[in-house]
Amino acid sequence: VLKEKRYNRGVDWWALGIIVSKMACGTSPFIEYGNSTECRLSILLEQPCILIRFSPELQDLLRMLLKKNPKERLGCNGNIREHPFFNAIDWVQIENRTLPPPSQPKAVST
Repeated sequence: VLKEKRYNRGVDWWALGIIVSKMACGTSPFIEYGNSTECRLSILLEQPCILIRFSPELQDLLRMLLKKNPKERLGCNGNIREHPFFNAIDWVQIENRTLPPPSQPKAVST
């Protein structure tokens, strides 16, 4: 997208990497300059900043989602469900909608 070339679903996996990074630490994995040209150059030329305080699985997930080459990016190259970050996820229960939610709100009586 930034190179103004054709793109495919790989941009969605890239966007997921950006969102997960922002959810984990509150900032973009790239330097956010005030100038959009500088920000674009940061994304195109620099490696993402992945914090070492993240678990090894999260670090690897972000590295794999934020690969510059879409052909190497997780989701385009390999099933994201098989990544170690998601080992605790029971995908069958999710698909069957039988996985209990991690928390349930208590009903408030009126």
